[in-house]
Order: sequence, then structure tokens, then C-alpha cells
Amino acid sequence: TATTRRRGRPPGFSPFR
Repeated sequence: TATTRRRGRPPGFSPFR
């Protein structure tokens, strides 16, 4: 999921994907 794109970048997740 690319939901982190607007939330920022949590630990273990990429801001690009």
C-alpha cells in the first residue's frame, strides 16, 4: 500500500512505495 506517501514514513515502510 502507498498510504505512507501522505502520512510520512513509518519504521519498516518506504515513502516511495
